Amino acid sequence: YNLSQLLEMSVYLSYMGRIGLRRIAELCYKKTSYLKQEINKLSDYSILNQGPTFNEFLLSTPLPADELLERLLKHDIIGGININRFYSGLTNGVLVSVTEKRSQIELDYFIKMLRKVS
Repeated sequence: YNLSQLLEMSVYLSYMGRIGLRRIAELCYKKTSYLKQEINKLSDYSILNQGPTFNEFLLSTPLPADELLERLLKHDIIGGININRFYSGLTNGVLVSVTEKRSQIELDYFIKMLRKVS
């Protein structure tokens, strides 16, 4: 990190405080859990790490990861990161991240578009 980034993080942490950070962490966890639960209902997709996660999880897709991500981008969704090059033997893997900034409507739209593009 450079000095500017460290200063920005310090100001953010000071502003949020302990309670604010806890609230953000809880939101991330709950939204990630919801998204994983809904994706588990889709027959063509699977969550590779089913255990508790904070705000990221690995998604196995029915399409090549790059193709899925391109299709989602056409619907204004940045769907994640193709992680296949980082893990040998993994194909069609996408790292999905959920933050406190994502609304319920956005999460549901993501699910809807996963159904549509596959």
